[in-house]
Amino acid sequence: MVRFGGHKIIFWLCISVGVFFSLVVAGYCQGQCPAELLNKKVAVILGSGSPDVTSEVVKDVGALLESKLLNCGLQIIDQATVEKIIPEQEKQLILRGDTVGAVTLSEKLGADLLLAGQLTARVRSMEGLQTNLKSVYVTLSLKLLDAKTGQAISSKVWSGKSAGLEPSRAVISALEKQSDSLIGEIYQEYCQKGSSLISKESKEPSGRSLSSEEKQEKLPSIEGRHEPSGPSHPKETPEGGTAKPSSNLENL
Repeated sequence: MVRFGGHKIIFWLCISVGVFFSLVVAGYCQGQCPAELLNKKVAVILGSGSPDVTSEVVKDVGALLESKLLNCGLQIIDQATVEKIIPEQEKQLILRGDTVGAVTLSEKLGADLLLAGQLTARVRSMEGLQTNLKSVYVTLSLKLLDAKTGQAISSKVWSGKSAGLEPSRAVISALEKQSDSLIGEIYQEYCQKGSSLISKESKEPSGRSLSSEEKQEKLPSIEGRHEPSGPSHPKETPEGGTAKPSSNLENL
């Protein structure tokens, strides 16, 4: 009886570990997604919106976002390929809301989706402390675009605060804590809206392409909004920050 009980305990322990592991792996990508939306190719186009965000930080954050998208079952067009094919000037145009450029870029890369984003950070010395620690206020705006039309599928903005001796490391550390929920929300909206977009595209007469004016209306710029005049110090937010709903992002 003891031996049987021991095996039974081990059996249920293995089941529990397996369930826990599956939840960890799936995590933010849980939920059903239509079969026609799986294994799509996505390219990440990320830009710096402030001097405190270096090109190295942009690359590291881009790689972080790529890893999260890969875990959702999407195929990644890596940054090295993007940099080789797409000039920096074209990427900046896309980040400013050039829908025609986004469609053209997608065709060059063979991408089905674009995740375009702008990363900003403000570094401040911690007042009243004899230390080299810096406060870092981070904002990341992201848009997932249908590569064939340039239409936005999902829009998210996250703002938060971190601290550290190295500001660049503090930026990445803050985003590592929030990237799961950000990508998870974007992926869920993709699974909900993506099928209707594909269905809409398939019903359009072949040979018809949207005019530049029609396309431009579909993609607001993802550049940050102008802050009202006043003190340059941003409002402090609790560490970990908050994600703003997509309904407030139409004018980014």
